[in-house]
Amino acid sequence: MKKVLKLGLPLGVAALSMASFSTYADIRFNGFASFVVGQNLEDDVADYVGYGDDLSFRNESLFALQAIADLGDGLSATAQIVSRGSDDFDTKFAWAYLSYELSDYTTFRAGRLRLPFYLYSDFLDVGYAYPWVRPSTAMYNLPFSNYDGVSLLHNKLIGEWDVTFNFIAGELEDTFFKDTSPTRGSLNNMFGLSTSFSREWFSGYFTYISGEVDIPVAEVQAFANLATALGASQSATDELLMNGDTGTFIGAGFNIDYDKVSIIGEYSVNNTDDSFRQEDIKAGYLSFGYRVNFSFMPYVSFETYEVEANTSIAAGMPNVVIPALGTQFDGFPLQAATSAIVNGIQQDEYTVTSFGFRYDFHPAAAFKVQYSSVDNDINDFYDAELISAGVDIVF
Repeated sequence: MKKVLKLGLPLGVAALSMASFSTYADIRFNGFASFVVGQNLEDDVADYVGYGDDLSFRNESLFALQAIADLGDGLSATAQIVSRGSDDFDTKFAWAYLSYELSDYTTFRAGRLRLPFYLYSDFLDVGYAYPWVRPSTAMYNLPFSNYDGVSLLHNKLIGEWDVTFNFIAGELEDTFFKDTSPTRGSLNNMFGLSTSFSREWFSGYFTYISGEVDIPVAEVQAFANLATALGASQSATDELLMNGDTGTFIGAGFNIDYDKVSIIGEYSVNNTDDSFRQEDIKAGYLSFGYRVNFSFMPYVSFETYEVEANTSIAAGMPNVVIPALGTQFDGFPLQAATSAIVNGIQQDEYTVTSFGFRYDFHPAAAFKVQYSSVDNDINDFYDAELISAGVDIVF
């Protein structure tokens, strides 16, 4: 009996502690959802944003729930789960992190966080937060948006400007090149700084993020092995691979929200040194909107995306012809085959012109319609005429 009491006492204390903890934990739930339908009106072309020539009701539809537990004394825990139609509505954790307020102006966070690449990074999945059906596909072109690591947020009032500094460090693993050569890869030793600033009707940001990129694309690795067998130097074949090379992202943008006028623009440059993605990926957009009244705003936007052809990697290869080895490049000069590999993956240039409207038919819901025309200067197969409509809600 005594043993029971001895064992029971700590359990009782623990139970009381949990009861006390529950009393102090203030848990808040909120969420958002988007229901989007779209169709690419072009026949015999590639899908655009996941839309083919049939109507799709699930490609960009999603449902998300976020919970924030305030544990008191500046400590809180946040988790966000998202179910996407493109993933058969499988539910996944998008965010899961702890926050601790070091002071009234400084917060430390650790866990799975959103990478602060863009103006709408924190609201990337919250369609209600922006005027379009989707953010610019040219600008928001990176296939990942979250990382595992830490963040230090510091807010400061400089003159009449409200400024926020966000220092980040961490890593991520994801599947890259999902549409062509799905490859599990990683970004390690990632660090960066995002600075946002606002005053009255103007807000802006600047971001710099860098990390070591490892994405072992099987087709590229096989071609590098072939080049080595034909006499290419180690340094020449290393130029093909993404094996610990430094990737860099630099972005900036602004939002002017003055009276009835909305002007939003962003621009970014990213690359990965000493790899087949070493050429700069330059992307940006400019959007103009006008609020006819409280609830209705038509808009138009222009997007650009450009990656120039690379010649230096092929020039580093020996001037030999690929013998009959049963590869798709048999009989081709090695340098020409290298150019085909590198520029087939990387080179691209297109513009997107969109117009549409947003109608806030409810305090927590918006109906949107958008038409987008894609003009690809490299390959007409990637042209598109996309019509889409959707409802975004927050709750």
